[in-house]
Amino acid sequence: MVRRHRSAGGGDVLARERRVPPERDQKPGTGLDPAQARQDYFSRALSSDNSETRDRYLVVALAELRKAAKADDENRDAQFLLGLVYLYKGQKVIEETEILQCVTGNEASEFRRESERWMRLSLKHFQRVMVLRKDRDSATALNLSTLYLHFKDYPKAERLARRALEDIAYSTPHLARNNIGR
Repeated sequence: MVRRHRSAGGGDVLARERRVPPERDQKPGTGLDPAQARQDYFSRALSSDNSETRDRYLVVALAELRKAAKADDENRDAQFLLGLVYLYKGQKVIEETEILQCVTGNEASEFRRESERWMRLSLKHFQRVMVLRKDRDSATALNLSTLYLHFKDYPKAERLARRALEDIAYSTPHLARNNIGR
């Protein structure tokens, strides 16, 4: 749709109005239970092609997930999603430092500290999920395996990757095999 409006100089200006598809126009989480709303924010954050949009959704998802974890420390889903968000944020910092190869000295140390902080938070939440879930949880085991690889604790990383492979219904066994080195 094209609209006509007055410019600051007094002349008429034609501007194309951008239409947003209805599913994107709705606010995430509208009409959903709180758990589904948190998942909705998180899903939208990771599926967004626009980095600014992704960052905005991640901020909201993180705030909602923190509230959920604070309200119920045994909320496995909130703990798992917090672990994923922190893992994602830690990996993004690592990516940034690899892209910005000119980062050295104090600035590089600051990036490493930030990445380590996110990774440690992720590790804490995934460890909590493993305690809360008595059944086999391949996704949590694989994420923990990846974190232990990051922290260079190879025996734990391999043990958890093998644990993920024990689940015959696991949808991405190639990732666990990669963590083992096969």
